[in-house]
Amino acid sequence: MFTLLEAADRTGRKPAGGPCPELVFLLWMAAAWIANPTRAQSGPAAGTPVIRVNGTVPAGGVVSMFAGEVAPVTLSSDFPDALIFYTLDGSEPDLSIGLDYGVTGPFNVTAPATVRAIAYPGDFSNVSDVAEVRLGLVSRHVLTDRTFGGGGVSASPSAADYPHGMVVTLTATNLEGWQFLRWEGDVTGATATTSVVMDADKSFRAVFGTTVSTTVTGLGTVTLEPATGPYAYGSLVRLMAVPTPGRTFARWTNLGVPTNGLITAVMTNPTPAFRAIFGAGVPAGKGTLSLKVSGGERSSGFPRISPMSWEPWSNSDRMPTRVGYSMVGPGTPRAFRTR
Repeated sequence: MFTLLEAADRTGRKPAGGPCPELVFLLWMAAAWIANPTRAQSGPAAGTPVIRVNGTVPAGGVVSMFAGEVAPVTLSSDFPDALIFYTLDGSEPDLSIGLDYGVTGPFNVTAPATVRAIAYPGDFSNVSDVAEVRLGLVSRHVLTDRTFGGGGVSASPSAADYPHGMVVTLTATNLEGWQFLRWEGDVTGATATTSVVMDADKSFRAVFGTTVSTTVTGLGTVTLEPATGPYAYGSLVRLMAVPTPGRTFARWTNLGVPTNGLITAVMTNPTPAFRAIFGAGVPAGKGTLSLKVSGGERSSGFPRISPMSWEPWSNSDRMPTRVGYSMVGPGTPRAFRTR
């Protein structure tokens, strides 16, 4: 029987006048099972191929790979002078179906693929069980940090992208003068350390905040909008200097140049401090006007209003019984009126 088998070479080609290799294989398989009838009950046969991917035997016979990733595969058997045949599509390998590892040697694969291999000793006196390793595709996802400032975020593990289902731990660390407030985006909560499951591309923002302090020189007050902090990095805070009746607003000491009493500060520096300077009383015959802007609209600037004269006027067409005042500043009269 082995003489018949030897008539077929490793690739299963039939020499001229020789027997059909498929028939030879079937006859040999029958003889092998007769010679070793307990093999099915005794576990994997001796010589079963060992499939290594990236130099390692995969746990459970499964390997997860990413799109475009290439993995080297090696095959081995403890049969003497082993002949190993394999397939990459999950089909059953044998002498006539499969690639001859003795010819191809180590090879590379990309997922998805199923490597199946069978081995024979050099004298074809035995046959191994079929070994199998499945290589499956796993997606990768990107985690984007959109933190503006006031601190930073570290990720563990740190990587450009993550395999599907991986849990990533995020830790927010504030800079001096700032405090961690909350997470925004695909991560929520108010604890500095949290985790995110990478089941899709995700982004997050760690929000850090700071406090604002105000002082005054002279008679007046400073109000803030919003009224209380901490204020998130990059947010807008309105400050209004309101003089005591009969007094005037002079300037903000930390802005370098005279400004109006209403300013909008962008929170990019830690713990900013503002001092409002209020001046002497209003000269006789003049008054002051303090305007407060409420709501969410951003103001690009606001004119500074000096003490102004008040001139009586009569609106005989609309309000014949009431007298109003027209505010007149230095130079051109203003169009502002109060009734």
